[in-house]
Formats: sequence, structure tokens, C-alpha cells
Amino acid sequence: MYMENIIIRKATFSDLPIVSELIYEMADSLARKDNVDVNIAVKNYHNILRDGNSHMLLAEADNRIIGFVNFTIRQTLLHKGYSGLVDELVVTND
Repeated sequence: MYMENIIIRKATFSDLPIVSELIYEMADSLARKDNVDVNIAVKNYHNILRDGNSHMLLAEADNRIIGFVNFTIRQTLLHKGYSGLVDELVVTND
């Protein structure tokens, strides 16, 4: 399905219930689930939002969150400027 007018915005603490659904969806899609603890992921969500180097962006379409990306900005040895490292990128199956 093609969607127009996708809005990208920063995640907030109040987005946690909806982001949790995407976290569960992500965990269900993994081939190996034995090391996945969704409760820890939910706890880490708060830590990520408080961390100045971590960022969580949400994608919204039709007033509904359809995905998120979690990434960090950091300095590396080989780059003059800063680099971004994507930790999770999730788009709903719907």
C-alpha cells in the first residue's frame, strides 16, 4: 500500500504504548527470540529518549504510527565528522 503525507517526528514518552506494539511486532519477526526481552526494550526506550546521543524518530501516516528508527550519533576513528549507527528500524506489517 502506498502512503502519502508521511510525517517524521521525534518520539516522546507518551508514544510508548504505540511503540511497544511495534517492539512486540519486531520481536515476533526475529528468527531467534531466546535473547529478546521486550520488557527490557520498553525500559530502554526511556533511557534512549533521555540520552543526548541516541535518537528515536517515528513515522506517522493517517494519524497512525507506522514505524520507527532508533540510532546513535557518535565519533569514529575514520570519519572527520560524526557518524550515525542505526540500531533498530521497524515498519509495521500492516
